[in-house]
Amino acid sequence: MPKAPGCWVVMAEIARAVCVRLKWASIHLGLLATPAVAVAEPSLTLGADYSYSDYTVQGTERDVVLTPQGPGLSVTVAGDGPWSASLSHSQQDDRERVSSRFDLDYEVDSVGVQLSGSWLAGDVSRWVSLFWQRDQEELKIIDRADATSNRLNYRERIETDGIGVEVGQAWEWPQWSPSLALSVNALRSEVDRQFQSLQQENNLLIAFEEDQDLDGVDASLSAGIDYFHSVDLSTLLIPSAILTYQRSLSGEITSGSRSALVHRRGIRTSSSSTGPQSLDAEDQVTLDLSVNLLMGDWQGLLGYSRPLLEKPYDERWIGGVSYRF
Repeated sequence: MPKAPGCWVVMAEIARAVCVRLKWASIHLGLLATPAVAVAEPSLTLGADYSYSDYTVQGTERDVVLTPQGPGLSVTVAGDGPWSASLSHSQQDDRERVSSRFDLDYEVDSVGVQLSGSWLAGDVSRWVSLFWQRDQEELKIIDRADATSNRLNYRERIETDGIGVEVGQAWEWPQWSPSLALSVNALRSEVDRQFQSLQQENNLLIAFEEDQDLDGVDASLSAGIDYFHSVDLSTLLIPSAILTYQRSLSGEITSGSRSALVHRRGIRTSSSSTGPQSLDAEDQVTLDLSVNLLMGDWQGLLGYSRPLLEKPYDERWIGGVSYRF
């Protein structure tokens, strides 16, 4: 029985290095599943955004910059009380050259459901959110060698389910609003890896397959600050900053930073992902910056996010718009 070629180990390590950086690349800073403001009558909010990520991955011949990007859509229904329910969907993909011979292809499809409630008592608002999200990822290392050469191919599929709960409180001052939030997340990933090596000289196909189950539980503490600037009677500009500390409680993987998922005014300034961000389950600190523009029933958003304890730093951008009927 033939032994696994050494390239199997090399390609698997490349793929794992990529996956550590690309877990739940659909992490969004805003608009997906935008919680609705608690109003006196029911409302329907539709949102659309486009996200862009920038990751540096070490290749066999040079470092590779991956830029997975893609659209996201959401719909939020709010009743005549403090509760709202949201459904969101997003996709991202990218293909880059790893070396003179290999290409790296990555794509992720995400769907999420969220139930949120917020209450205002005097100058203090509190909120709670329950969420579930599923990611289906596929990463492929593609051999571009000609048909007369030996060919190597690697494919990794990951399906992750994450659930969590978040509670938070904000202090509503005239122009400033500091906030604190605590979330606990649990997730499970099913990983399927496949490797094929075709040796032309003896027409031999060597194939290997590996299945792996991973899980984890983590907690995040977020501290945020918003500044409210009134442009005119119907336009409000809100720059925000959120710093999140995340710690693994058990397991091999951790979720994407929540960063105050539900904002008391229905303004999203944070991540919507619960998927695995690290296979090492290390502690992490994340900075989220965003600018929201409210114009009546319209909302526009530009957001930026980066971890502070990783090198090289991964950057994520998002821009989007939503309308409440």
